[in-house]
Amino acid sequence: MEQAGSGLDCRLLRRPYCCGSPDPAEQAGSGLDCRASRHHTGSVAAFLDFLAVFLLLLFCGFALLSLIFGLPGTVLILAAALLYGWSESFEHLGPGVLAWLAAMAVAAEGLELWAASRTAAAARPSRRVAVAVLLGGFAGGLAGVPFFFGLGSLPGALLGAFAGAAVAVVSEGGSRDDVLAAGSAAFRGRLLGFVLKAAIAVAMVAVVIAALL
Repeated sequence: MEQAGSGLDCRLLRRPYCCGSPDPAEQAGSGLDCRASRHHTGSVAAFLDFLAVFLLLLFCGFALLSLIFGLPGTVLILAAALLYGWSESFEHLGPGVLAWLAAMAVAAEGLELWAASRTAAAARPSRRVAVAVLLGGFAGGLAGVPFFFGLGSLPGALLGAFAGAAVAVVSEGGSRDDVLAAGSAAFRGRLLGFVLKAAIAVAMVAVVIAALL
């Protein structure tokens, strides 16, 4: 009798209950609770994934807009992608995608500096002029921030590059024509650098979106 009772107890212990209850009615209710819990967990996870992607794309849009204010938007895009990749264990934005983004960010910053200084140096080959263009553009960008809700940074950078080249040429004893030529070249170079940097930044956002799909 004790063996039969022990066998029954063992069979009861081996039965697969969802929530540990031997009562069939309680099993049915527990099964519904378990399925509801799994559905709720899945819904929360899906919402968090959507929220993370939304914030990533929103920040990328902000980074593109920040280019107008003279901020390093390409670096901000790279930082946002790195943070999102870390949050998802680099499932979509893996090391390969992040490496491409890093290379594009470096290229964008380098092209901007090269275009700003090279064009002015082409008009008047001088290291002083090239350095003055970079410093003038930076100072002009900062000076333009308070105007037009920050949108004055871009015109300020362009005018600052012109002024920097002009001052450098004057300090070297250049003529008025030399001043205008170097200043105009610096203005065009700074604008070209901005266009190239903005184009690469848009391409970086496209890479991020393609990786998420």
